Amino acid sequence: MEAYALDNIDSIIYVKKGIVYTHSDAALEVVKNLDGWYKHLYILRFLPRGFRDALYKLVAKYRYKVFGKKEHCLMPSEELKNRFLD
Repeated sequence: MEAYALDNIDSIIYVKKGIVYTHSDAALEVVKNLDGWYKHLYILRFLPRGFRDALYKLVAKYRYKVFGKKEHCLMPSEELKNRFLD
């Protein structure tokens, strides 16, 4: 895997097959593999990266105001636990 400077990253990092994705690229790689309507957001990949990253940072900045904030984390069910790595 190629060395990647992580000092200034304040975003999601997704590594797949040795390729490192950050910001909107990482988010879009994740949604591509989700079920439901979320996977259709991958079409945004065709927008210029600068525009996507600016939108990603804007959503990240205001996410708690828009979506709210939970006091406690969701505890996964047994079925959901099987989807996590040990």
